[in-house]
Amino acid sequence: MTDQPTPSKKRGAQPGNLNAVKHGLYIEGRTIRNTTPIERAQLTDLIDIINHLKHYINTTYEEGLKNKTIDQFNETLRSISIASTGLYRLINLHNQFQNTTLPADFVVTKKTTIMNLVNHYKNKTSGVIDLDDVDNDQDPLKS
Repeated sequence: MTDQPTPSKKRGAQPGNLNAVKHGLYIEGRTIRNTTPIERAQLTDLIDIINHLKHYINTTYEEGLKNKTIDQFNETLRSISIASTGLYRLINLHNQFQNTTLPADFVVTKKTTIMNLVNHYKNKTSGVIDLDDVDNDQDPLKS
């Protein structure tokens, strides 16, 4: 028996492998390419994604009306149900970004205004940043 060294495997995907560049970030030259499905579809805003999903649900419903068998109806209802769940989650995610929580140590009363909040942040940052040079007459929030 002769001891022949086993050939070493080459790194990376095999030639012709369609899954080689499927998910994630890839560096091409001096740019980074994102290959996630959302980026490939160029859906960059939650509102666009929500609108596309609503259109998908409506199209699936209209096409489902043409079904002839119970299996086709079940598949249509399943698709609409999954899409509706995704739509619900996207709308909740969108609503989370519309509201920003106030600091825990900021006291809110019926007479609280935006100016009170600005002053609160100015007092918090005054220990770190010198605010003496800030001109309050040009403050856009001041009436």
